[in-house]
Amino acid sequence: MNAPNLISLGRLAMAPFLFLFMYLEKYLNQDGGTVFFNVAAGVVFLIAAGSDLLDGYIARKTGAVTDIGKFLDPLADKVMVTTALIMLVNLGRLAAWIALIIILREMVITGLRGVASTRGTVIAASNLGKSKTVFQDIAISSLLLHSTLDFGTGHVPAWLTFQNCGTVVIYIAVFYTLYSGYDYIQKFVDSESNRESNGDESPKSGI
Repeated sequence: MNAPNLISLGRLAMAPFLFLFMYLEKYLNQDGGTVFFNVAAGVVFLIAAGSDLLDGYIARKTGAVTDIGKFLDPLADKVMVTTALIMLVNLGRLAAWIALIIILREMVITGLRGVASTRGTVIAASNLGKSKTVFQDIAISSLLLHSTLDFGTGHVPAWLTFQNCGTVVIYIAVFYTLYSGYDYIQKFVDSESNRESNGDESPKSGI
């Protein structure tokens, strides 16, 4: 197994730790524990997000793109994001409808990509999708950290918290989630229309 795939496996293995820290935050919230568990969960998610960039870069740079990597990389991403979203809803930091939109979008687009792949069509990642990921990661990280930007030292206004910043950014993420989802669906429909009109069953890429 090559380095990018090992990094993806490592990211997948971080999900239980993310769940554990968020669980402890809710059910074992003792004096002084809140900031620790918030920071621990936020750091785990940030490391996972960073590793996503790293394994993709290494795979492209070294030509180590494999079929198992194409499966592991998005799987690890979705497990981490879904774990974080569900637990944020459980902690009362995120509206359930927002989590539902993001999770359903990922399921729908993953399904469409799978169908397209079986027909020889590659729906490439778009700038909209990349923007969605950036805003989503920033928002989730902020909501996980939750506390004031100075971690309770009193050096910034009380209203300026990671929670408030994350709440603003998550709405931007939702916009890109829906917009990029629409973009992917439109590209899929267009590719299917072109394939049927041309009677062409050969693989296509760059959609």
